[in-house]
Amino acid sequence: MQAGTPLVDVPQIRRDGAPQYRTDGPRAICRGLGLVERACALLMSLSAICAFGMDLAGSAQAATQGEAIVKAAASMHGKMYCTDGGTYTGPTHGYGGSGCGGATKGFDCSGLALYAVFQGTGGKVRLPHKASEQAVYGGQVISSQSALQPGDLVFFGGGSMAKAVHVGIYAGNKEVWVAEDYGIPVRLQTLRWIEHGLPFDGGVRYWAGSAPSTPVPSAPPSSGVGGEVAPSAPVGEPPTSSTPPPPTPTYSETPGSVVHTWSDYSDAGGIEGPEIPSNDTVQIACKVEGFAVADGNTWWYRIAEAPWNGYYYGSADAFYNNGATSGSLLGTPFVDPNVPNC
Repeated sequence: MQAGTPLVDVPQIRRDGAPQYRTDGPRAICRGLGLVERACALLMSLSAICAFGMDLAGSAQAATQGEAIVKAAASMHGKMYCTDGGTYTGPTHGYGGSGCGGATKGFDCSGLALYAVFQGTGGKVRLPHKASEQAVYGGQVISSQSALQPGDLVFFGGGSMAKAVHVGIYAGNKEVWVAEDYGIPVRLQTLRWIEHGLPFDGGVRYWAGSAPSTPVPSAPPSSGVGGEVAPSAPVGEPPTSSTPPPPTPTYSETPGSVVHTWSDYSDAGGIEGPEIPSNDTVQIACKVEGFAVADGNTWWYRIAEAPWNGYYYGSADAFYNNGATSGSLLGTPFVDPNVPNC
């Protein structure tokens, strides 16, 4: 060290005689200190590294939590589908349906989602047991598939987040862990395949600290939307009746009883959609002949409005059909003639 070198800022004398203090901080001091300068530089570098390390630690913690959600979902691989099945602690009997009798326990789609998120966040996030309510429960909304990260929940089939009818856990690489349908165990599915039958509504991230740690009031379920929807075909293959978006709705119809909806009108199968409650008026896009129901009627309506969005059909014999509610149905076109053919 050079003799007389100041270790702190000291006043300098300007030409007019007034003192002037150095203002260029510790870097300027270090420049004249030799070994001390190197020590200062080292300390400053370590400080920057520590700050960077703290950022990395925060990111790693978030990533680990998202991966923990995926891991929790994957741990249920092979568990059967059970309507209303699944709690925060694991699979349950649900309230019935194929594969849920006896000692069998399993999940439906939102049951798997609430289990995975609860486990992955260390019990901090408790979601409700319904896809449409999970979608609006307070997490960070992800509108683009390109922004999805492992651990995000992905929602489908409602036309909006508040009307979502299906949910899965994004695993990365455009794949999703899902509880699909009756008789189909929990498995990894592709986004592309799910979208053959159910349009993508959006994603929600509950592992980034934006979700509530305790339950909060959620949006009420939409009238007429019940249950959840899940694809039921082999991986990589679309449902047997993949239909394009519907034309503009053309006619209002009101059912006299509960209407079960299906994606495949040719055999009353494929993907089961939400029920239409009795006396709820819905918009019909068009009519088509398909599977003959028990009374012989072969006409089906394509339901245009959300959450059906033209992907589901209901038997026309459940509707009032412009007042035609009496007479023999067998062999008769029990359908409103004002509704155009598909």
